Amino acid sequence: MNASSYNIHMKYLVVLLIIINAFQRSPAQQLYTEHTLTAENETVTCACKLEQLSWMAGNWKGDEDGVMSEEQWTQPVAGTMTGMYRMVVKGKPLFYELMLLIQDSTGIKLQLKHFWHPLKGWEEKDAAGVVFKLLKVEGTKALFDRITYELVGGDDLIVSLAETVSNGDVKEEIFRMKKSKK
Repeated sequence: MNASSYNIHMKYLVVLLIIINAFQRSPAQQLYTEHTLTAENETVTCACKLEQLSWMAGNWKGDEDGVMSEEQWTQPVAGTMTGMYRMVVKGKPLFYELMLLIQDSTGIKLQLKHFWHPLKGWEEKDAAGVVFKLLKVEGTKALFDRITYELVGGDDLIVSLAETVSNGDVKEEIFRMKKSKK
């Protein structure tokens, strides 16, 4: 290989390495579990509108292995959607969530607070609760930081939640619910 050919190859190699390095350093979000994403930094926002999530509105119910999940969402109004979740295990209420989807100048976030039955709060009274930032929307799939909502076939809602367990590992919980006619 002559010097001119060597210099051309080196220039291509340097450009390729710069491109690879840029892609490795700049992803705004990355796969966290099989069905969830996480934001690499706090400034990641989605240029989405709350109306893009109106497909979540309605009543959803699931029953797997004696665990009943029920979630209800309102239509978007005034930059918010409100929701409620409850889990019933073997016929007894276990816990509830009060949820809020809110759009503000920083983007859309899912904010929720947990309550043991009967309404004993998990989080501090004046705390914001648990907050999940919306990272992106793909049709009827909303990918928040560590939680994904996906509407499949018009009547099936699949919620994938990445949670850290007691030993520090992250596991994914899947909740499958059908649209309720009531």
